Amino acid sequence: MLPFSIAWGAFALAFIVSSYLPEESLKTYAWAFWHIRSLSLPLRLAFVALGTAPILPRISRTLWTWTLRAFRTLRRWHYLPAYPTLALLLWSFRQHNYALGDSAHLIQIVTFSSLVSGYHITYDEPWELYVHCMGYRLLHRLGLDAADVYALMSVAAGLAFFVISLGLSRRLGRGMGGKLLVMGMLWSCGWVQLLFGYVENYTLVSVGMALYLMLALDVVDGRRGLLLPALVLSGSFCLHVLAGWWFPTLVYLWYLHGRRKGWGRASLEVLLGASVPVAVTLTYFPAIGYPLKYLKGTHLAHMKFMFLLDPSYRYYRYPIWDIRHIGDALNELILVALPGLLALMASASSDKRGIDGRKLWFLVLCTVLLQTFAFTWNPDLGPRRDWDLFSVEALGYVPLGGYLLSKVSDRNFMRRVGMAILSISCLWLASWVGYNSVTEVKVDDWKDWAYVALGDRAFREGRLLDALHSYQEAIKIDPGNARAWEGLGRLYLRMGEPKKAREALRKAEQLSRRREE
Repeated sequence: MLPFSIAWGAFALAFIVSSYLPEESLKTYAWAFWHIRSLSLPLRLAFVALGTAPILPRISRTLWTWTLRAFRTLRRWHYLPAYPTLALLLWSFRQHNYALGDSAHLIQIVTFSSLVSGYHITYDEPWELYVHCMGYRLLHRLGLDAADVYALMSVAAGLAFFVISLGLSRRLGRGMGGKLLVMGMLWSCGWVQLLFGYVENYTLVSVGMALYLMLALDVVDGRRGLLLPALVLSGSFCLHVLAGWWFPTLVYLWYLHGRRKGWGRASLEVLLGASVPVAVTLTYFPAIGYPLKYLKGTHLAHMKFMFLLDPSYRYYRYPIWDIRHIGDALNELILVALPGLLALMASASSDKRGIDGRKLWFLVLCTVLLQTFAFTWNPDLGPRRDWDLFSVEALGYVPLGGYLLSKVSDRNFMRRVGMAILSISCLWLASWVGYNSVTEVKVDDWKDWAYVALGDRAFREGRLLDALHSYQEAIKIDPGNARAWEGLGRLYLRMGEPKKAREALRKAEQLSRRREE
C-alpha cells in the first residue's frame, strides 16, 4: 500500500499546486496539468477527495458491488446497451480543440487534397491518410467536413476498441473482479482521448495495435498461430509506421510458437503475415501515383535513428538526458497512462499468485519498446509535446499494470486500490476530454481554395460550366475570396458576358485592396 500511497500523494499534490506555478513554468515543467490550470482550489480539493474516498473500506465495497453488478448485467445482455451509449458519449464529447498536434493541418490537407486530387498520402502514415481522404470524398456531399469524418472514424474505432478491451480483460484479468479492473483501466487512461472524435492519424493504428496485443496474448497462451497476429501488426504498420516499434515482439512470439509447433511453421506464418500488408501497400500506392521515391520524404529518411541523436533535425530541442526532456517523458506518462503507473506502484509490494511468466515478459517487452519509442523519439515536438503520437505508451503500461494488480492475492486490497485507481483515472480523463471538447479552435479548412483550384483546372481544360460551378461554390463558402472572384471574372469574359465580368473583377480588386490595407 505504501508505494501506491506515495504515488497517489505525489500526483494529488501536483494536481493541487500546479495552478500556482507561473504560466511559463507550467508549460515547460508540468504541461500535463495545463488543461486544469483554470480549476478553482475547491474543485481541485474535491477531485482529490473523490479520488481518495474509494480507499475507505465501506465506500470501496459499495462501489465495487454496484459496479460489478452493472458489469454482470451488461454481460447478460451481451453488452448490447453499451454500444449506442458509448457511441453517443464519444460523439457528444468529441474534440473541438484543433490546436492539438497536427489537427488543423490535417483538416486542411485532407479537405483540399480530397476535393482536388482525390486523396493524399505520405509513407509515414499511408493508409491512415488514404482512408480518411476516401471517407471525406464519400461523406462531404452530405454536409460533413473533414473534422466530422475524422470524428466518425474515431468513434467507430472506439466501438471496435470496446470489443477488443473485452477480449483483453478476459485474457489479463483474474476472476470477474480482475476483468472489471482491467476493463476500467483500459477505458480510463488518457489515450482514450483519441476515441473522442479526435482529429489525427494515430487513432486507427492504436486500435490496430490493441487488437494485435489481444491476439498475441492468445499466441502466448498457445491458443492460436502466428499468422493472424502478424497480419494485424503489419497492417497496423501500414496504417502508421509507429506500429513498427512492436515488430520485435513477433520474434518473442515466434520463439514461443516455434517451440510448440515447429520452427518451420512458425517462420512461415510470421514471414507471410508480416510481408503481405507491406507488399500490398508498396504495390498499390505506386500504382495510383505515389512512387517509392516518396519514401525519401518520410521522417526516417531525414534523420538518424533517433531524434535526440540528430541535433541537425528540425524538431531537435534538447539532449536526451536533459532534465527538461526527462520531465516531458514523465508528463506524457501522467497524461496518458496514469492508471497503469498507479497499478504498477500498488502491485509492487503485494503478494501475487497465478502469474504466467511468458505473458508477463511479453507485456514487459511491449511496454519497454513503447517507452523507448516515446523517450528516444523526443516527446518535445509540438503542442502538448505531440502527446497523441506517444500516447500508445498506455497500451504497454495499462495492460501490464492491470495484469499484475488483478493477480494480487489479497482481494480486498485489490478491490480498494482498484476502485481508487479507477476513480482517480476517470476524473483525470474527464478533465482532459472535457477541456478538449469545450475548447473550440476554429480552422480554415481550405475548402474554398479547393474549389478555386478545381475552377482553374476546368477553365484551362475548357469545361466552362464546371468552372462556373466551382467558382460559385468557392464564393458561397467564402464571399471574401478575391481569387475566386477574379477567376469568375475571367470566366465571364470567356463566356461573352462582359457586364458580369466587370462586376466580378471589380469585386476581386476591392477585396485585394482591402486585404493589403
